[in-house]
Amino acid sequence: MKLYVIRHGQSEANLGGFHSGNIDVALTEEGERDAACAGRLLAGIPFGRVYASDFLRARQTARIALPNAEIEVLPLIREIAVGRLEGKRFTECQAEYGESYTENRRRADFRPYGGESLGELSLRSRAFIEMLRGLPASHVAAFSHAGFLSTLLSIAVGADPMSRGMTVAENGSVSVFEITEGDFKLLSWSHTGKLPL
Repeated sequence: MKLYVIRHGQSEANLGGFHSGNIDVALTEEGERDAACAGRLLAGIPFGRVYASDFLRARQTARIALPNAEIEVLPLIREIAVGRLEGKRFTECQAEYGESYTENRRRADFRPYGGESLGELSLRSRAFIEMLRGLPASHVAAFSHAGFLSTLLSIAVGADPMSRGMTVAENGSVSVFEITEGDFKLLSWSHTGKLPL
């Protein structure tokens, strides 16, 4: 099976520099263009299943990119929860929590604020991969988020998602993974239409 994971287009949170986590924020006009570009990359692929996170930015991206697809909403592929930081600007969090915020954000550990840790997000990512192993589809699309994509990448290449050299997928980009009975590997990372898949 080939798994195509699409990071949502630019959101109001991306543009505004604040934590969205598990709150709904819409795409910007640029985000809508990102989604349309992803749609061009995905055109003609015979998807057996199309999933989207239950958050608005992912659902909007899916509807623009694959307007004729039947989209299944799947909370399992949500972004990492950041608890009481949701809706707050990064600069505001830095001023309120200081160095501890900087370190927790660097490690993607939002448990001190009532959110999730990177380990918890990785468990959700692994559960998603295992769910897909049982499907008969040969091509699956999933519209998700940067944090979720980073954990998929780390699983595929066997690296810590917070290590140097690990890159964040661009808004509206398409990353492709291969799932076999005993393996999960990366085929291509963060395409935005500049290069073929």
